[in-house]
Amino acid sequence: MKSEEYTPLATPAPGLQTSNIPTVYVQPEAIHVDEMLDRSVSVEGPVFWKAGVFDCLHHIFPNAMMAWLCPCVSLAQITSRLGIYGGYKIVLIGVTVVVVLENLFYCLGDMSPKRHHRVDEAELERRRNRYRLASLLLAMALVAFVTALRTRIRKHFCIQGSEWEDFACSLFCMSCTIAQMSTQTESYTPGDCSFGPRDVLPSFQQV
Repeated sequence: MKSEEYTPLATPAPGLQTSNIPTVYVQPEAIHVDEMLDRSVSVEGPVFWKAGVFDCLHHIFPNAMMAWLCPCVSLAQITSRLGIYGGYKIVLIGVTVVVVLENLFYCLGDMSPKRHHRVDEAELERRRNRYRLASLLLAMALVAFVTALRTRIRKHFCIQGSEWEDFACSLFCMSCTIAQMSTQTESYTPGDCSFGPRDVLPSFQQV
């Protein structure tokens, strides 16, 4: 093995006794390239959704149709895929009840009494307002649920966005938002209309 060579820091003047004077050697340190890298810059770039909010038309069957016609089934499949909120059956029953009651109260709020029924106009208007308020509260409860679900998915996959974005998407385009979450969690198979639950993603499985 070749011995390392050292360069003396200083050489004694001629004629001086060097027996008691120590000789100092300087060894240059190696410069590592990885130490010169900027640690503040992330190697991985920003993470985005697999599909945009309005990309649901890429898979009309079954994704877009299921999110539009049967949102309760789509939401139940998404939650079963993630293993959250009680799973498939609880979410399916809960969302179905909310949707049915919301539409029922909405219809009752716009329903006019039969002509042979004498009802006070003021009392009738108060009754309609109560039905409309109940329908609105149920609709906002569903919006809040979809918002919370989208936020949870976004944070788990480290997707860029905010809670305000989740709320806006759920409020103004709920069906497209549900379809987007279905694509992200792969809760459906393109071309296969299935109403059953899906297996839980490995990253959501509890050890």
